[in-house]
Order: sequence, then C-alpha cells, then structure tokens
Amino acid sequence: AAAAADAATPRRRVVMRATGGGSVKYASAFERIGVALQPRDEMRSMVHGLNFLLTSVEGEAFCVDAGDPLSPLSPERAAALPRRYLRAQPSPFPYLFVSIGSGVSIIEVTGWGEQFRRVDGSSIGGGTFWGLCRLLLQCGSFDELIALTERGVSSNVDMLVGDIYGGDCAAHNLNKDVIAASFGKARAAAAR
Repeated sequence: AAAAADAATPRRRVVMRATGGGSVKYASAFERIGVALQPRDEMRSMVHGLNFLLTSVEGEAFCVDAGDPLSPLSPERAAALPRRYLRAQPSPFPYLFVSIGSGVSIIEVTGWGEQFRRVDGSSIGGGTFWGLCRLLLQCGSFDELIALTERGVSSNVDMLVGDIYGGDCAAHNLNKDVIAASFGKARAAAAR
C-alpha cells in the first residue's frame, strides 16, 4: 500500500542550471530522473563569476611573480612561489582570463555585463594531454597518470634549447632548459 501511495504522489521536478556541452548532450538523461537542465553559456558564466569574485570577495584571486618568464619552472618551485592575494576592487578591468580545460580559451574582459570576447585559444589543453597519455601509456585513471609524471623526465622526449644551441641562447634570452619542441626527441628515440 505504501508503494502505491508513493507512486501516486507526484515527484517534485528539480531544475538545475548547467554549463558546457554536457548540459545539452545529457539533458534527456537528466529529464528521466526528474531533473530539468537549464543550459547556460559557459564562457559568460565564468566571466560573470570571476567579475563577482574580483569585486566582492577579498583574497579569492592571487598573482605570483615567477621571475624570468623564459626560465623553466619546476612543480616544486611553482608551489613554493609566494602568492599575492588581490583585494576586491570596484572595477578590476581590463583583464585577461585564461580558461584551461579540455582546450584553452583566452578571454579579454573590459567591463561589466557582456563586455568580454574570446581573443585566442588552442585545442591543445587538458583533453589533449589526457588523450595522448591514455594512448601512449595505457593509463586507467588520471591519478595513475599524475604518478607517472612524478617519476618521468620530460627532457628525455622534449627537445630543449640546449639541445639545439649547445647551451643558453643569449641572442633570444632563452635558458638552455626551456622546451623548444614538445616530443622533439621522440623521433630519435623511436629510431633507436
């Protein structure tokens, strides 16, 4: 009797705002479980959210000074860099917002509302990294992949400035350890 009463009771419909391709692709699957997705533009949502943080929340965003932008930065050194937390300000504009996800988008934000535009980007991002690693290393999970990166030495496959010039390239102010070509040594390694 209780099961019949539960079946007769109308379920409350849940409405959820969502961004990204999945909010469209999986909308019907969510409908089957009583959740109506309301797709929103992802870039617009990110910009509006970041504008809110930069203007209303103290210490939510930070900057780091990595020193020479052409010198390599190890994960350990990057983690140890001091963070300069930003104060909320009424008008943080203009600024560049770099969104790194499956791909990369560089967004110029010049003001409130719709005052932003995508100025550049790349299809090479986290999705490329994850896909290559799954194909080449047969990783089953992202955690397994990260563990492998901690043991690996990228200079075994990446061609460095020093590989080309025999040291630093003073003419272009490039340190010998800067990557000149990702996977640049892979061809030579495959020939061995």
